[in-house]
Amino acid sequence: MSLLPALPEGLTWLMLALAAGAFALGGLVKGLAGFGLPLIVISINSAFMPIELALGLNVIPPFILNLWQSGGRRGVAETWRGYAPVLLALPLGIGVGAAFAATLDPRWLIGAVGAVTLAFCITQLAGWRLHLAPAHIRPAGAGVGLAAGFLGSLTTVTGPPLVMYLLAAKAEPEAFKAALGLFFFVVGVMLTIAFLSIGFLTPTLALLGALMTLPAAAGMGLGGRLSRRIDPAAFRLGVLILLTVLGVNLLRRAVMG
Repeated sequence: MSLLPALPEGLTWLMLALAAGAFALGGLVKGLAGFGLPLIVISINSAFMPIELALGLNVIPPFILNLWQSGGRRGVAETWRGYAPVLLALPLGIGVGAAFAATLDPRWLIGAVGAVTLAFCITQLAGWRLHLAPAHIRPAGAGVGLAAGFLGSLTTVTGPPLVMYLLAAKAEPEAFKAALGLFFFVVGVMLTIAFLSIGFLTPTLALLGALMTLPAAAGMGLGGRLSRRIDPAAFRLGVLILLTVLGVNLLRRAVMG
């Protein structure tokens, strides 16, 4: 009789060990470059485990690690005043996306992860930047929230459209961090509810995801210390190249099976 707890069907201890490595790498990248934990983790994990398990495992750690970023009560109030349309539209987008995710063939979900990964890499490598006039920031927020929520339900990755939106709105650094923290808090709560409702997240998978916070946090801490010794631009370029390769491979799997 095994002393180890039963894992969800389709998940092995080897997969879980590899996933811990992916979370450590994602945390390292986030600590060094300031982005990419969910994107890196889902791109790697979906290469060796069923996509539904990769999605479920990727819900809790980013949610926990971004809690501090919301800036407390003051940061929440300021984010609500500036970006209420985003906060209101995110849950709606997640709800719609979850309905699709529950019925889509797994290859479509893998393709969605690959497409989002490639789109992010292309925009970053090309240096594309959007610009919003002050009068357009709040109206555009509703569309961004819907799109980010929809993509989040299919891939657990909401960062790229939200980051591009805040950059286009020229948010100040502290407001930028606080807004992203609150956005991700809302996304984490809603994704947890949505994935529980469609069976992508079980109590066991949620617990395993929470444990993955440990290697991710360790990676973030190491990345923060190394950021003073490694050229962030060169490291960022290397990560984008790696993600591009992963994105192409995911699209290949989606098309060829």
